[in-house]
Amino acid sequence: VAEVLRRVRRDVGLFRGMTPEDLDALANVVVALAFRRSDILFARGEPAAWLGVVLSGITRASVADGTGAEMALGEHGMGALVGAARLCRWQNSHLRAYTLRASEPGYVAVLSYDQLDAMRRSRPRLHHAFLSAALAHLTDGAAGFFRNCPLTSGVRWPLAAMHERRVLDLLMPLREDGKLLSGVEYHALAALACRLRVAQWQAREPVLRRGAPLDGALLVLEGRLTGFAD
Repeated sequence: VAEVLRRVRRDVGLFRGMTPEDLDALANVVVALAFRRSDILFARGEPAAWLGVVLSGITRASVADGTGAEMALGEHGMGALVGAARLCRWQNSHLRAYTLRASEPGYVAVLSYDQLDAMRRSRPRLHHAFLSAALAHLTDGAAGFFRNCPLTSGVRWPLAAMHERRVLDLLMPLREDGKLLSGVEYHALAALACRLRVAQWQAREPVLRRGAPLDGALLVLEGRLTGFAD
């Protein structure tokens, strides 16, 4: 298990902030369980008792639509962190939000939430390292999933479809001219380009109104904004 966790760290980036000693300690805590094709790892609505890392094989997340048919949410392969939403309290419930079924046979390293709580008390440094790595992975996944989509119902900006390569091309001159993001390396800039939502306004169209809630910060990529007080 320790060897596979190191491979996950190297190839996928999960646990990048953990040392080899941390991974060895984690390998001694988790339990590697095998699953076969079509096995249900967990079902929507059941209590979330554990989280896991897919070591091999393919799993498929889905929910039932209004007719009872399965609607696919995505697939998880080696290095995927599954069943971990309870860590970040995105929802006020410990019930599974979707069903996870095996598409191809493989193994998953399982850590129960009771074990995680015991780790917090007995091995706080390992607990902190694991939790930091898991939450960073979840945050990055959420940012990628919601890319160019409103995260709150309060946003009413005219979102435009713009490829991240085009966004990166607009950010690069700002960095090179020293206007913004000076010293930020290329890969960090590319990651930012993947997470920005791009809005497009026509000339003389109001962007912000005095007294209205500010839903987010604006970075002007092209054009010009003029501010004035009534």
